[in-house]
Amino acid sequence: MSDQREFYRIKQRALLEYQVISVADLDQHAPDDFFAPCESIELINKFKKLTGESSVVLQKLSQQNRLLADYLYNLEARLDLLEKNVFKESMADTHATEYDIDLSEGGLSFESEKALYKGRILAISLVLLPQYQPLRIFSQVIHHEVLEGRHSIGLKFINPTPEQCQVLAKAVMKAQLAKRKKQKTGEQP
Repeated sequence: MSDQREFYRIKQRALLEYQVISVADLDQHAPDDFFAPCESIELINKFKKLTGESSVVLQKLSQQNRLLADYLYNLEARLDLLEKNVFKESMADTHATEYDIDLSEGGLSFESEKALYKGRILAISLVLLPQYQPLRIFSQVIHHEVLEGRHSIGLKFINPTPEQCQVLAKAVMKAQLAKRKKQKTGEQP
């Protein structure tokens, strides 16, 4: 059996919360339905949408007026820092736990103190760190193994939307670019 994977995997810190659900829930609900409304997640999603919308305009502007574009990029970076800090403060009240995960566009794996057996369906609330990129998505447990008293859990995302795929692809691509940049400068990845 080949160990080749369909997707590139990255190591990532993330806040993770999950709910075990039924197969019927997949057709009747959205992943958001299984978690308490979180104003900070809604706010961060609005920030990300606005940033995406303005990035095209900012690129065009940078071709015409480099000084103004640099100033606006600086403002955007400051807003990004503020956004992350506000989000971090507001996440203290959630039930999410911070994990080291292996993430790909197709799924994720993590170690847990609790067992999640193969075949279980989950609704996941995930916040990728340090970007504070939220993602709520359905998944299925495809791997469960006990290692030194902890449970190694492998999840496959179920029917991700194009928006969810885009969030995952961006996270993986950014991590790949950061890794290559570190390798070029001679730092340890």
